[in-house]
Order: sequence, then structure tokens, then C-alpha cells
Amino acid sequence: MDLSIIIVNWKVRELLRECLSSIISFSNRDGLELIVIDNASEDGSVEMMKNEFPKVKLIVNKENYGFGKACNQGIGIARGRYLFILNPDTLVKGHTLENILDFMESNPQVGIGGCYVFYPDGRPQSSFYRFPTLFSYLSRMFSLFRLLPLNRLTQKFFWEYKDNKVSGSVDRVLGGAMVLSKKMVDQIGSFDEAYFMYSEELDLCYRARLTGWKVSTIPGTEIIHYHMQSGVQNLRNITFHSFKSDFIFFKKFYPVYKVILIRIMQFLGIFFRTMAWGGIYLFPYSKKYYAKEKFLSYLKLLFSNFDYSKSLFL
Repeated sequence: MDLSIIIVNWKVRELLRECLSSIISFSNRDGLELIVIDNASEDGSVEMMKNEFPKVKLIVNKENYGFGKACNQGIGIARGRYLFILNPDTLVKGHTLENILDFMESNPQVGIGGCYVFYPDGRPQSSFYRFPTLFSYLSRMFSLFRLLPLNRLTQKFFWEYKDNKVSGSVDRVLGGAMVLSKKMVDQIGSFDEAYFMYSEELDLCYRARLTGWKVSTIPGTEIIHYHMQSGVQNLRNITFHSFKSDFIFFKKFYPVYKVILIRIMQFLGIFFRTMAWGGIYLFPYSKKYYAKEKFLSYLKLLFSNFDYSKSLFL
């Protein structure tokens, strides 16, 4: 088996159908394995899979295990030499699958490859990133990257490669369209299940680089990503786990003084966002429900303990 495509689904039945159809219609190569893990969607996804895609391997979870743990379930049964972790709200275009295999087979030193990802309107979507630093995290917490021009002096405040203008070796890739060498996974392990969602791919790319594996872009790939179609259904969870997962990563790999500084930055950033979204919610706003959910999300974070293991609010 050459390539195992692993998709974790949560409540996006129609998009999952389109995703699987795009894979099947553009794949002309034998040795392809499709695995879907459903995280207790309860939206008819499982029934749709059984009726329309009976040849796809299906794992049905009775509860939402999160992204990393569900991916590991798929990795556990995958037979491919390469593992393509793919979001369900995506479309695979052109010769992407063939180009993935050709690239990975020609570059055995690459443990993790990332695809070029685009919005449905054709705009490039951030697909490749630098490892976080104190400067880039400060920029992220207070949106400095939105204000600063990108140049040699300000580059340290940016954690993503603008408009995907990069090729070759990178620090990390987007987790929704990443390819893993099974040989690498056997050596360093798969996703750390301490992350419920977000930063799993950051952790894995960091471990890969530490052990000598290369992380690279994959030329000739094109993935359309509808973006946040699962997450938008539970804004409180995605916001909370975004901050918590960042903290888990820093605590795991960075020295104590940086962890403390990061947590201070997070607290100030959370406080700022709580006040901002609270103010937006109080005034006339077309997306009042969205503003309310964002406000409550940050309020929950604001009243969390140091490591986000519990919150006094919600």
C-alpha cells in the first residue's frame, strides 16, 4: 500500500461527501487507502458513509476524541507507506495525490510534507509556518502582524509565510493537509493526544526536526479548504483549546521563563479580547450570536487556572 488518506470528521456530512468524491474522481493510481474516523457527529455522516462509500474504512467513535487522538486511530490501522492527514472540509485537485507520492518517494529524508492550500475563491491560505517565538507570539496576541509591514526587520513578528511564497524546507505545515512518512512515525511516534485540537501538527513537526527529519512543502499540490466548517459549530471550544494547546506546546518544549512570559502574554491578550468582544456584543452588530460566543469564550479563558485544566466560568 502506497498512500493512506486519513480524515477525521465532525458534523460536516455534506463536505465530507464532496471531499471523498474529489479524492476518488482525481485518483488514477492503485495503492490508495481511505480511512475516515467519525467523532460522534450524529448528523448522518456515518449512514452516508456506509451507503455511498462502503469501501472506505470507517471508525465510529461514541464521543468526540479530538483531532490528534482520532488521527492516531486511523494511523493505527493504516497500511500505507505514507499517511495523508486531510480535513473533511477540503477538495483534492488535479494531480495532487500523484505528486504527493512522487515527491515523498523521491525525498526519503522528508518526514513531513505540506500541501499548498487555497480558499474556494483561489486565494492562498496559510499553509506553512515558522516555529513560534516570544516575538511572534507577542505579535499574535496583540495583532501586531496586522499593523507591521513584512520586511527583514519585522520578519520575527510573523509566524506564517505570507501568501505561501515559500518552497522547500519549512518549520511546520498546516495540519489539515499534511503527509507523514510511516517510517518517521514508527521512529518518533504519532500525534500527542494531550492536544484535543490545534498544535498537534506543530508538536509533531517540532519532534521531527529535533530527530533529524526534514519538513518540506510538496510542489504541484492543490487543496481547496473551506476553513473552520467544523470549528464554527462550537466557537467556545475552539477558542479555549487554541490557547490551551499553545500553552501545552510551550510547556513541553520551552524553558520555564518563556512559559511564564507566554502565559502573561496570553492573559493580557485574553483580557483585551474579552473587553473588545464584550463591547461589540453590547452594541448593534449583525452577527450578535457570534460576538456573544466569542465574548463567552474569552471569559472562560480569563477565569481559567494557570495550565487551563479548569475554569471557574462555564
